[in-house]
Amino acid sequence: MNIEIKKILVDIISKQADIVYKKIFMFSAVVGGTWIYGIKTGGYLGILIWIVFLFSVLGVVINLSKQGKLYRELEEMKNE
Repeated sequence: MNIEIKKILVDIISKQADIVYKKIFMFSAVVGGTWIYGIKTGGYLGILIWIVFLFSVLGVVINLSKQGKLYRELEEMKNE
């Protein structure tokens, strides 16, 4: 693979990883803010807060797996 093409691919992957990192940061802030309210609040509002918490945890897990995939792509490019 040409070095210039590798540089472009690494730049694209790094930009994707930066976007995923920002999403992880946002979801983790939501998770950190909602779980305590889910414990304290009861009734329908508590259930709604727990639903938001669970979706945010799911978002963190999905984005962590995406970041792992991007890391593996960079490792493959390094080993070529």
